[in-house]
Amino acid sequence: MQKDMHYYGTYAIARAAGIKPEAAQKIASASQFVDDNAVKERIDFTDKASLYSRPTAHHCDNIKNIIPEDQRVVWVPFHFLPGGDGVTFEDKIVCQKDSMIAKKMVENHLSKSDKKFYLELLGITAHVYADTFSHYGFSGLSSPKNDVKTFSIELSQKTNDDILEALSEKANRFWEKIKTKAAEFGSRKLGHGGVYTYPDAPFLKWNFEYEDERKSERNNLITFMEGSKALHEMFRKACDVYPDIYEGTHRSFEQIKPPLKEILSFNGDENDRIQHWITCFADETSNFTINGESFLHYLGDDWNQQRNTMDGNTHSTEVLEMPVYNFYKAASYHRHYVLRDLLPEHGIVVS
Repeated sequence: MQKDMHYYGTYAIARAAGIKPEAAQKIASASQFVDDNAVKERIDFTDKASLYSRPTAHHCDNIKNIIPEDQRVVWVPFHFLPGGDGVTFEDKIVCQKDSMIAKKMVENHLSKSDKKFYLELLGITAHVYADTFSHYGFSGLSSPKNDVKTFSIELSQKTNDDILEALSEKANRFWEKIKTKAAEFGSRKLGHGGVYTYPDAPFLKWNFEYEDERKSERNNLITFMEGSKALHEMFRKACDVYPDIYEGTHRSFEQIKPPLKEILSFNGDENDRIQHWITCFADETSNFTINGESFLHYLGDDWNQQRNTMDGNTHSTEVLEMPVYNFYKAASYHRHYVLRDLLPEHGIVVS
């Protein structure tokens, strides 16, 4: 999924579930920042202390994508949560939609309301959980099981012709880039690199065939709606666990289902879809809130700025009160829990 869902969709669903605006903003920002926190760097403080900020994503053409250790600590825990099905290791690490492992992750993270980074953890949880509804069938490690016959990909002709053409052109440029750097980048066999960003377009209906002859038919609208319902349920539980974030009223998923389906059905690129979210959310007939609202701004840019200004200019004790530090703590907790506790409980040792 992309920013239209990880920030705007997450924010709107959190508000519909009764979460207060500022809390929804922080949750949705953490959800999107999982994709935007792509820098690994050491931050040095004026008192000789240091902080290592570990990435939660890499850009698709980053050489670190082919480094197994980076795949294991970035893509697996944050973007392709293993489903645990099958017999072999490569089978078990394939992401599965709303798997039992994903449900256990949600249950565990919801229970951590005593943590100062609880809202950031909810945002990371929302990102990882939502991605299981779009990244299923692929794994976060380079594997032949991720390899797709490019010529087999078919996009539904019901999709807007201009969007189909734009998607196809961008995909072809992406694959050509990978082909010219085949010795350098392994993106085709990492995650859903073999199908470009097709899993991330909520309106798209399409099908493809893996290199090992497995066939897959996808209706993204259906799975995005399923993922939205799962997020709504998670946020309702969060309000019960941590009443401080509950506004006092909420919408059931059935109440927001019609406008949500209309928004997700909209044909457009990522920026167009974001603008559609902004327009619809402000319309009170969309029914996400009592009255139409404007989205609060995305905090990730502020967090990046905080990180950039820390180096060499800040005493280490000051970082403890910075919002970006709460994200780092939440990300560290999530990574350790998934890799050291959750996956090993299901016989999966990744890192």
